Amino acid sequence: MNQEENDTKEAKDVIRKFIKEYFTSDLTEEAVDKLRNFDFFDLWRKKDTNFGYPGIQYQPLCKFDGDRTKLANAIYYLVLTELPGKSKNEKLKFDEIVCGQGKGDTDSCLYSGDTLNTFATLFGYRSLTEDIFNDSKLYAEIKQFSEKYLTIGNFMPLPKKTINRKSINSYRGNNRWRDYYDVFLFEFDKCLRKENGYDKTLDSLIQENSFYFTDKMTIQEFIRKNFLEPYFNFDKNEIMPLFTEDFTKRLNYSSSERDPSSYKKFAHKYIKKSIAIIEYRTWRMTNILKFKLGLAPCISDDEVNLYLQDLQKKLNKD
Repeated sequence: MNQEENDTKEAKDVIRKFIKEYFTSDLTEEAVDKLRNFDFFDLWRKKDTNFGYPGIQYQPLCKFDGDRTKLANAIYYLVLTELPGKSKNEKLKFDEIVCGQGKGDTDSCLYSGDTLNTFATLFGYRSLTEDIFNDSKLYAEIKQFSEKYLTIGNFMPLPKKTINRKSINSYRGNNRWRDYYDVFLFEFDKCLRKENGYDKTLDSLIQENSFYFTDKMTIQEFIRKNFLEPYFNFDKNEIMPLFTEDFTKRLNYSSSERDPSSYKKFAHKYIKKSIAIIEYRTWRMTNILKFKLGLAPCISDDEVNLYLQDLQKKLNKD
């Protein structure tokens, strides 16, 4: 077998063995459907180095990277087949996706997993186990989101070449955008189009990762490749803000300026819309996975468009 065949076999074996161990099932369409609701935190809870990564047993909960696990990487590799390798016309190798932290994050890796709609930015890690807002209704919604945000539909790999130890992933989460994905896409689009006021650091990181972000890449291509259609208004040909609140007003849980009423209203919308997007991307990814595993035919463009039409109606309700 050649490299691609070996890598494909390895990724399929990861999925098959995972389903056998966690779902006590053979590799079936129904078993793959169970992946839609699999909480990757379970890998951390079980200190699973086989489907997680080496060193997971020593990490506190707040350091766990569900998007960098071997299970997530196997799904990326099989589903996102357009991910380029190091040079033109070279396919990505399975071991070129970061698995874990430390030794797993080497210069030989081209991609690392990223979580789109994050938890800690808005709620803080204490909210995983405590009702820090003394609001049982909000806490129930936060608990629901905590069980969704580390599912496969909230993950995607990003090219990881760095400048001054900053990657696109780390830069996105550590600046004034506060890790909100619709804001990141808006800024990313400005860089691609060289619009006035585009972010020079983000633009430099895009250029550094030119093996992925070619000169011809458009925001529409990036959206399509990564199942990000809910963030895009195709009629207006632009990124669609998910929330009416300006991103500088999306205060986090620890902000001294946080107004409890405004915060809770935004938190409710953030949870509801994020879950809707996660479920769409999970649906797309697991359906492609079933096709790649030879378990089901590929879903049609009409099915995708019908799902998106219904989803956009939900997202437009503010």
